[in-house]
Amino acid sequence: MFRCGPQDFRFTQGKDGSVYAFCMGAPAAGAKLKIASMGSNSQPVVGKVQKVMLLGSLMPPRWDQQADGLEIEWPDGEPFKIAAVFKVNFAFKNSSGTI
Repeated sequence: MFRCGPQDFRFTQGKDGSVYAFCMGAPAAGAKLKIASMGSNSQPVVGKVQKVMLLGSLMPPRWDQQADGLEIEWPDGEPFKIAAVFKVNFAFKNSSGTI
């Protein structure tokens, strides 16, 4: 049987260009999650992360886009037990390669 955990993500894109990252397990409070495919040097990421939201939470998570991935700190006191969804907004690059 395949078991998913908080290091496993699945993705979909909304009509507005936002990317929804489904965290396949709820981590412990204060844990740091890393989405490798959203790093500033990753492909096919097309821009810099502008905003990260944890859907269902009133508090935005702390995050940092690094070269090797988007690091998100799991907030304390969140009631998620099985999975969670992050909404990620990007500043997209134009045809000349600038943001």
